[in-house]
Amino acid sequence: MSAEGHAGAPKDAGYDMACCGVSALMFALVAALDRYEIEAEVCCGDGMLRILAKEEWGEEAGIAQIVLDTIAAGLELVAGKYPEYVSFEVR
Repeated sequence: MSAEGHAGAPKDAGYDMACCGVSALMFALVAALDRYEIEAEVCCGDGMLRILAKEEWGEEAGIAQIVLDTIAAGLELVAGKYPEYVSFEVR
């Protein structure tokens, strides 16, 4: 799963809420994978966060799928709220 770029939405109380929402969800994904000891490579840079999971998780597959589905659902909500600033796609 990856997030790339800056949303550039108008600021609300000094914050780009679209960007904050995506960032919070992506960092929650990293935290959940760590908490459940699901191996993944995390690449982070300015305006970019990419999480590359192992091809085979074994026993962790069910938990990993629930975590990924939950984060994807949240990202879909953010994209629906800010469609001109955030896009979401499953590949």
